[in-house]
Amino acid sequence: MSFAFINQLYEQVAHVEDLEKRSDPSDNRRLRHTHKVLSKLVTNEAKLLEVGPGNGFISGAIKDLISRYNLDFFALDISAQFLKKTRAKSGGKATIITSNISETNFHIHEKFDFILCQEVIEHLTAPFVALVNMNACLKSDGYLIITIPNTFRLRYIWQLILCQPTRILDTHIAEISPIGLLKLVSMAGFEPISLAFKNTKWHWLPNPLTMFLSSEIFLVATKISGPELPWKELTSQIMQSWNEF
Repeated sequence: MSFAFINQLYEQVAHVEDLEKRSDPSDNRRLRHTHKVLSKLVTNEAKLLEVGPGNGFISGAIKDLISRYNLDFFALDISAQFLKKTRAKSGGKATIITSNISETNFHIHEKFDFILCQEVIEHLTAPFVALVNMNACLKSDGYLIITIPNTFRLRYIWQLILCQPTRILDTHIAEISPIGLLKLVSMAGFEPISLAFKNTKWHWLPNPLTMFLSSEIFLVATKISGPELPWKELTSQIMQSWNEF
């Protein structure tokens, strides 16, 4: 199902958004950690897809990796304006794909070694469909690197207590918990490798504390199957439990 009014909003935002001018420390910390993780994983001439690159903030930051490893770099977004900015900031190296990753009829012929999806799925009307589609265009043993806002953050917990979620200037329509993210990617055919709470200026604190202070969840997962297998196993488990009654 298409939601034209949502697409229209993002196209309008694409004309005005410029993260470099905003200079958000949170964005910069995510950028540095993304660069660090990718530099350890990428191999020469690998194919990398960035889903929802926005104005190209991350794409521009990994431009050196794209050149150093001769990466075949693709960017996918619903906004032509965002893709135009991404292509420019990647040094003209991005092959752009205008499409909606959360549509059930989504299909592209390319297969990728890496998919980068940062601060995207919380904006989507169908996050699970999006993850299934990412699975379909990822090679076997390919990597998914994904970030979402951290709903365990103290600010979010306070909003929950008050029953007052942020609405103004917030297009997050699918806030997902850390456990929810692990379940989503697992049921879409991925195996989580690491889940970190890195995006905080108090990063030196132990992980149980940074869990409540970090603004984002940083997940790395690898494709181990299609989405049908985990659901087949779940069906088997449910039927076996039912038969035991």
